[in-house]
Amino acid sequence: MSEIMRLNGIECVARGALESGVKVVAGYPGGPVTGVIESLTKAKGEGVHVEWSSNEKDAAACAFGAAAIGARSLAAIKHVGLNVASDAIMMAAFTGVKGGLVIVVGADPGGAVSQNEMDDRYYAPLFMLPMLEPATPQQALEMTRYAFSLSEKYGIVVLLRLSSAFLKFSENVQVGSLPGKKDRIQNSRFQPNKEHLSLGTYTLETNRNRHKRLAFAGEELNSSEFNKIKGNEKARFGIITSGPILKKIKEATERICESFKTLTLGVVYPFPGFIISKFVESLNGIFVVEEIEPYIEEKIQYLNIPVRGKISGDLPREGSLETEDIEIGLRRFLGQEVPLRCFEIRSKEHISSNKTVRWAEGCPVLAGHRALYQALDKMEDPICIGGVGVVSWGAEEPFKNLVSTCCMGISPSVVSGMYHAGTSHKELIAVMGDSSFLHSGIQSLMNAVYNKARMTFIIFNNHKTAETGGQPNPGTGVTIRGEKTVAISLEKLVKACGVKHFFKADLFNITDCRDKILRAVRENEVSVVLLSASCPPICCTDLGI
Repeated sequence: MSEIMRLNGIECVARGALESGVKVVAGYPGGPVTGVIESLTKAKGEGVHVEWSSNEKDAAACAFGAAAIGARSLAAIKHVGLNVASDAIMMAAFTGVKGGLVIVVGADPGGAVSQNEMDDRYYAPLFMLPMLEPATPQQALEMTRYAFSLSEKYGIVVLLRLSSAFLKFSENVQVGSLPGKKDRIQNSRFQPNKEHLSLGTYTLETNRNRHKRLAFAGEELNSSEFNKIKGNEKARFGIITSGPILKKIKEATERICESFKTLTLGVVYPFPGFIISKFVESLNGIFVVEEIEPYIEEKIQYLNIPVRGKISGDLPREGSLETEDIEIGLRRFLGQEVPLRCFEIRSKEHISSNKTVRWAEGCPVLAGHRALYQALDKMEDPICIGGVGVVSWGAEEPFKNLVSTCCMGISPSVVSGMYHAGTSHKELIAVMGDSSFLHSGIQSLMNAVYNKARMTFIIFNNHKTAETGGQPNPGTGVTIRGEKTVAISLEKLVKACGVKHFFKADLFNITDCRDKILRAVRENEVSVVLLSASCPPICCTDLGI
């Protein structure tokens, strides 16, 4: 029996997965898809395993393993996490799946909750996997259910793209019923075939089968009802778009004395060229509204259809689009001489709308940066490279400890490269949080030790994945459901990497932390300083960071 619930687009994906009988769910914290995993954790679906994996590659691999034996599974990762997970996803694209496997990818126009605004849509043709993108919460629910069915029908992984705009986009949604435990797959077994053997003997055959799966899925998607045409049938001009930006398009067109026909693409890849060609037949011009890169505009140009949008200079290339940006673009499209909004103004709006650094009282990372600041002040000529997360806040006032912040888990390798290139800096320091270290920093430290770098690696260990909401990680000792488990020892991991010079201190003992850092930088090999303390009950992320 269906009922009405007030949900945002993120929650709708979780609901759609439950209604589809998902069995295994894995992910790594990161906006905007953190809420998918957390919603599934809170749900009362029977027999559903939900986990925070150590990184995105492991999350994708875990979901693939479940799908390989016929269970429906889901992995949720943000756009930059797709880079980390790409190896496992590409493997799944070649082997195919038995149970439905949906990879939820969180797009972030403007980098509202991310370090950049990379466009993940270009991964779909690389993987040769279908990508769907909902425009409304209701569609997010329906599309999730459909994605599982499509995946299972053709044995192909399906990508489901979610914009960060859905974090603030809620509506009344008609939901379906949840399956009972007896409806879920039980006692499945792996049925091996040649595609599961990554051997050169079967390379051509597995690639051919990948092409076949996409062709079959693409034939069905070419007539998908998720590609919706709305508006005045007598309109002279058309708008083509995708995703929740549709809401702002409606606001912009209401301000203009011109009617438009709109095609909203729910299928991002394979690109639905047939419906686009039919859509433009009776129109005098086409305007594409999309965020981040001009993916749709480029694809339409390949069809030799005249089109305007970002490439033509009618819409900004950077940042999320506001209603005013779309209105200006449409007016330019209609022949009015209207300048684009100044980049500097848009940039200031972006900065002011993003979360500002506000340390919580008693934050251990704040204490650690105070110690690092004091230590750097006593060094001769230091350089300090960090990563993402709460630790990266030390790059801002009042400390400015970090001269650069990299992606997750690589700062020791970056500093190692500087050392081997013969930098003139006297003290070489890499900084990382515990979650990043467990994510992929272990390999980076191992690489620095193995290749005989001289550097100091500082790990801020606050026993959680703090910036994304304080989720547990493998070093916390509890699972996402609060169940006790093994707490991985960072100290043992560090020493297992061959580190000879190891120091540790309590983050709240600023003097001891400072002195340990100063001792470590005097070593002529890789040295590690592990600074540990737990966050207070109300941490920085609770303050709206």
